[in-house]
Amino acid sequence: MQHVVHAQTFGGNPARTKWRQVNNDAVKVIYPAGMDSVASRVAAVSLYLQQQQGPASLGTQHKRYSIVLQNDMNNSNGYVMMGPRRSEFFMMPPQNPLELGSMSWADNLAIHEYRHVQQYNNFNVGLSRFMGGLFGQQGQALANGLSVPDWFFEGDAVWNETVYSGQGRGRLPLFLNAYTALNDMRNDYSFMQMRNGSLRKYYPNHYDLGYLLVSYGRQQFGDDVWQKITRDAAAFNSLFYPMQAAVKKHTGKTYNAFVKEAMQDFRQKQLANKINLSPTWITKLNKQAVTDYKYPYPTADGKTVMLKAGYADIPKFVLVETDGKEQKIAVKDIGYDDYFSYSNGRIVYSAFQADTRWGNRDYSIIRLLDVASGEAVDVSGKGRFFSPDIHPDGDQIVAVEHDPMNGSRLLIMNTEGALVDSLKVPANWFLSHPKFLPQTNEVLVAVREPGGKMGWLLWQPAKQQQQWMLPPAERLLAFPVVQGDTIYYTQSEAGKDALYAIQRSNGQRWQVTAFTTGVYQGFAKNGGVMASYFTADGFRLGQTPVMPATEGIAEEGFKLLYPQQAVGSYTNLSQLPTPPLAGTKYRKLTHPFNFHTWQPVISEAEYTAKLLGNNVLNTVLTELSYTYNNNEQSHTAGANIRYGGWYVQPLIGVKQTFGRDAFYNADTTFQYNQSEAYAGLYLPLNFTKGKMYRSFTASATVNTDNVRWQGIGKGLLRDLNYTFFNTRVTYTSQVQKARQQIYPRFAQALLADYRNMIDGQEAWQLLMSGMLYFPGIGRNHSLVLSGAWQARDTMRQYAYSNAFPFSRGYNSVNFPRMFRLGANYHFPLFYPDWGFGNILYFQRIRANVFYDYTRVKSLRTGATRTFNTLGSEIYFDTRWWNQLPVSLGVRYSYLLDPEFSGITQPHQWEIVLPVNFF
Repeated sequence: MQHVVHAQTFGGNPARTKWRQVNNDAVKVIYPAGMDSVASRVAAVSLYLQQQQGPASLGTQHKRYSIVLQNDMNNSNGYVMMGPRRSEFFMMPPQNPLELGSMSWADNLAIHEYRHVQQYNNFNVGLSRFMGGLFGQQGQALANGLSVPDWFFEGDAVWNETVYSGQGRGRLPLFLNAYTALNDMRNDYSFMQMRNGSLRKYYPNHYDLGYLLVSYGRQQFGDDVWQKITRDAAAFNSLFYPMQAAVKKHTGKTYNAFVKEAMQDFRQKQLANKINLSPTWITKLNKQAVTDYKYPYPTADGKTVMLKAGYADIPKFVLVETDGKEQKIAVKDIGYDDYFSYSNGRIVYSAFQADTRWGNRDYSIIRLLDVASGEAVDVSGKGRFFSPDIHPDGDQIVAVEHDPMNGSRLLIMNTEGALVDSLKVPANWFLSHPKFLPQTNEVLVAVREPGGKMGWLLWQPAKQQQQWMLPPAERLLAFPVVQGDTIYYTQSEAGKDALYAIQRSNGQRWQVTAFTTGVYQGFAKNGGVMASYFTADGFRLGQTPVMPATEGIAEEGFKLLYPQQAVGSYTNLSQLPTPPLAGTKYRKLTHPFNFHTWQPVISEAEYTAKLLGNNVLNTVLTELSYTYNNNEQSHTAGANIRYGGWYVQPLIGVKQTFGRDAFYNADTTFQYNQSEAYAGLYLPLNFTKGKMYRSFTASATVNTDNVRWQGIGKGLLRDLNYTFFNTRVTYTSQVQKARQQIYPRFAQALLADYRNMIDGQEAWQLLMSGMLYFPGIGRNHSLVLSGAWQARDTMRQYAYSNAFPFSRGYNSVNFPRMFRLGANYHFPLFYPDWGFGNILYFQRIRANVFYDYTRVKSLRTGATRTFNTLGSEIYFDTRWWNQLPVSLGVRYSYLLDPEFSGITQPHQWEIVLPVNFF
């Protein structure tokens, strides 16, 4: 849904943020000062949902959750997690109402995300409860994830949206058309393909699948069927395939039969929405990758300006001719929203800009692109600007400015970013997709009211007046295109997304064209309609005749796929009153340690138990650990803590080991205790802007390592004390990456790590390494060049750990000077899209051929040696249990210099788990 992916960010909020809280029996809502009314609303909706104990309830278990509201991000999202138990709501509503609807964003998030809270609360049963008791919150989350599939988690939450609001994705055509489009193209797909997707073909995600299965189950077997099924599954009443067994028990049907019947039921329901219209396709079909052509605009010379993106293409602007030939204009900057406007040779759009330090604060800036030259410039500074449009004269830009605390404004600025005029609207309105009407010197903008109704508002800046061109009603409006006196736009209602037109001069309105799976932005051309149509091959540009005019337009509102969902005790929560709650101060260091999970780590010789902690505001990370070494019979206790609430993050750690062995000779082994500690600072910076993701980190720590001899060694050996300084910097940079690309076409990853003694002893080590990524011969091929250089002292007073990336296949050695070069060529082999047993699914098989050259030098003798490797790797990009992505590999190395390292066999085979830096 978005082009920038955001997950939880450690230490993401500015240090000056003042936090407050409201509480009820369902939730603790933690929010920045000034969002009291929003916090009260989230609390009220959550409490209402908690109190509903009808047949559709998942159970009666309640445990209060903490919800953190984030108001400084332009991402429209939310999540609920275990380990620790917390949720975050990102409060910027999306510009495109066709994806998630136009209802109150706070309501939308609360209805969907609180369902996840109810799921976790009620799935704490049986073996899942045992895992939670043994390993903590992440133990329960792991057991829930293995027993209840992600399609149920999200499908059930979408069902919640649909029954507790006037909208929800279960009423939105774009959401429901996912499987309609797939069924129109092919019916030969398997369940594992539906669950795991493809890097070439289109398959709807687990939200789409989950809603269909959850709704069908309730329709056929009653509202309480999923409470029974998920309780049995989460409890592991059947140890193997617990969900499948529970479905069989409570429906009388096998899992495969249930899914097959649900999909067939959906096909039958969608037949009523079939529109017998076949566009003349303009853009070519790519059989190797899903490709989208979106937001078409006409040019003066008869071409069409569009945004092209897809599984094999990063977003870029293109000119499309009537015969389908296309010309690249420029790559689009990174952004949350891919919408843009075009007029008279200029493109304007909003782009993402990261805050340098704070991950929960970012900006949306306006960019202006000249089509002829391909050059783009910043128009605005840092702000929250959306859906800009440019005047045909090229001298003014109109855009929406929105702040979750202060509401929306409509701004007119010149191309230098200077404010010309503005319109402040009621705080509970949300604005989107403004457009200049040059013939009347007006601005058209879509308005969303809190209850979800939408209308077109006309603003006359010269007169400082506004009037409704289309009063608000139960519909969704988006993507206007102005042609003279007529505005073409997409409207969603009555189960379809169709193209409509309205005339400014007389207010006449009519449906221009429709397509079974939706029409998304279009305009009149040569007596027909040129538009973007949604298909299972992507959004495609096509032309259709204008549909026959009809008398008036029936405003039918939103259509339910499963009408019985509207029956019963479900309440449209837009009508729910919001009693104001008294907010109180929330201290940043409330429950700073908040231990939530025991994590076992087992290796060949060591057994480790970690106790993990993380506070709700995600500013304190804590780890306590105990390790038993089976070879030495030694015991190690450790503790680490890091604080992310300041611009520079302090970190500290200690580790004490008892009973370590030091081999002296065949008859003597000394024992010692070892104390290690570090304290330092860490600085993460993000310079993402334009077409590049960029990040920089720097850390500096003071480290101590003390050895205390025990037993007979206590009187024979001198205790050892070391203090050294460790400085480390990293830098990464990359362009956007398409889904099929193994690595970005251009990227860099650089590292420098320096350690030196500061207690008068002589010991130092410097490591510098880097990786450069370039495009290969094929579209999805990657050439990766790597290099590394390491130098250290030869005094032998202290030995630092060796992290030098040695040539593959050899046992690493440690010389005072080491240098390495490597070349890798990655390329895809097959896209199987095949799996078995709902256990293992293969999305892609890819290969890498490589050459490594390492040269080492002894400073004492001056001798040098080389370690050369030729080899290849085969990687399997897989998904396990239909949801966990794992890449496994097999490596063959042919060693050209085997004798020095003691390896007599030049043919080396390894199983590898690749590390993906991006």
